[in-house]
Parts: sequence; C-alpha cells; structure tokens
Amino acid sequence: VIRASTAVDMRKMSEGVVLFGTGKKARILGRTVGGKTGTAQMIDTKTHHYVKLYSSSFMGYAPLSAPKVVVVVTLNGGKTFGGDSAAPVFASVTEAALKLQAAGLIRYSRGHIKVLDRPGLEARTCECYAVVKTEYDRLLPDKLAV
Repeated sequence: VIRASTAVDMRKMSEGVVLFGTGKKARILGRTVGGKTGTAQMIDTKTHHYVKLYSSSFMGYAPLSAPKVVVVVTLNGGKTFGGDSAAPVFASVTEAALKLQAAGLIRYSRGHIKVLDRPGLEARTCECYAVVKTEYDRLLPDKLAV
C-alpha cells in the first residue's frame, strides 16, 4: 500500500513516459495512457558476450485515472528498443481491448478476460479468427473446442 500522493506521482511519471519520453509510440488517440519502456541487451549463452539483439518491453495501462486494461508486451531477439517495438504493440492491443469492453463483448479484470458475447466477438474480428480456428481444429483435433 502506498500513499495517495505517491500514486499520483507514479501516474504522472508513467504518463510522462508516453507523452514526452521513450514511450511515445504507446499513445492512443483520445485516451490517456501511462507506462514504462524497457530494453535489455541479450547475451550469447555460448560465448558469454553481448550480442546486438534486445529484449524489448512496454508495460502500460489505460485510462490513467481508472485503469480498465493493463498490458505487458515483451519482444525477444529484436534489433530495436522497447519504445520503438513493444510500445506500438501495446497501443494496438490496448485500444482493441478497450473497444471490445466498451461494446460489451469482453470483460477484463485482474488479468483475466471473460468473453461475454462470443458471436458478437467473432463478428467483430477479421477473417483471421476463422483461419486460426480451422487450423487449430485441424492440428489439435483431440483438444477441447475453442
């Protein structure tokens, strides 16, 4: 548990990362977003030397005042920093999740996503869902239906 003033300071700093810092690509038009970028240079486990590849991440939440979505994106083995690679993925996933929640198709709470209207959700997705489901059923016929 932290003091309210500390929470306000943390929220301002995480918003600053997106507005003015390395997380600019996490912006979502018309939404308030806060977050933090991360980049770690990867090491070759055989030679024990650093290589020019990165583990890039962005952790963020939206909206700022009453978060409805928290998303963490980690991309391993890329050649770009977290703000350039993971932040745009965060923005896409977060924007989609917020829209689907607003439409009453899903509910997101404490790391769990509950589908409220499966036919509605399927109707809102691209043809990708049908392709993925067909392949899933073909490759894993013994698994439970998705």
